[in-house]
Amino acid sequence: MKKILSILITFLPVLSYILFAQILFPDKYADFNEVYSAQTIRIKNYNDKDMIIVNQYEENDFYYIEIVSTPEITIEMYAGSTGMIYANGTNFETHSLNVVTDSSNILIESKQDIAIYGNYSVEEINAAVASNNVSISVGTILGILILFAIIKSKFTTNTKITITLTVLTVVFYMLTSIVTDIYWVLLLADAGWLAGLGVNMIPTRKSRKKKAREEKLDDFLGNV
Repeated sequence: MKKILSILITFLPVLSYILFAQILFPDKYADFNEVYSAQTIRIKNYNDKDMIIVNQYEENDFYYIEIVSTPEITIEMYAGSTGMIYANGTNFETHSLNVVTDSSNILIESKQDIAIYGNYSVEEINAAVASNNVSISVGTILGILILFAIIKSKFTTNTKITITLTVLTVVFYMLTSIVTDIYWVLLLADAGWLAGLGVNMIPTRKSRKKKAREEKLDDFLGNV
């Protein structure tokens, strides 16, 4: 009983972190490249290319639009009665703020309905799933597995084998997707490198002239 209690106490801080930081109160901004929040927001896109968005949804008295990808757009933000505008990790105490961006994976948060001017198309994603998604990061999972590996000496032989097999299964499962990404990056890098070598092999005008001069010189010296 004492051993089990010791193990539970060991895992209690970790489980508390997962429960509060990643399940009950997750950082809703963590998965986005850019985040803009204000009382009122207008999005303006006057490019020929469409801005691709997830259809606007409402949650906890806020309106949200997720911009999947976009050409250059202007985001006009107005503080209203709050007096504060949030933009990419910084709070600005100002009446209004305009930002020009052409990034991707952008979250727009507003207390009022978000107006969009110009070209856009909607990517169909279930808003309920998108807004209520709960996930535990890969880093957290790896941390837990490492902790299991460290304290497995406290367990019985059968438990050690179970933990070892579980750890290896999860690690290699994650490595599968990681290795796949590495494979494609390296494969594309190989293709780019070979294409670059091919371009370098094409003789330039300067090199052709130099070669012609060398051939003329060789012919002249050969006839002397």
